[in-house]
Amino acid sequence: MVALGELTPIPTNKPPNPLPFWYDPQAKCDYHSRTIGYDIERCLTLKHKIQDLKDSKHLQLHSYKVDLRTTIDEGLNK
Repeated sequence: MVALGELTPIPTNKPPNPLPFWYDPQAKCDYHSRTIGYDIERCLTLKHKIQDLKDSKHLQLHSYKVDLRTTIDEGLNK
């Protein structure tokens, strides 16, 4: 998505004052240009951006079903 220009990091924000209870000085958000305080998994702005891309059909996620009864063991579990 970054290579297609659909998703680009945005400028950093200053840390809130006072710091919220969830603030983690060791975590960095790559979407917010490595802003300290939370990681990308907790970034609500990114989650909303991805949802907007899904809603506008710019991003389509596909799920695949695997039938384990017909999957052949290729020796990976030996």
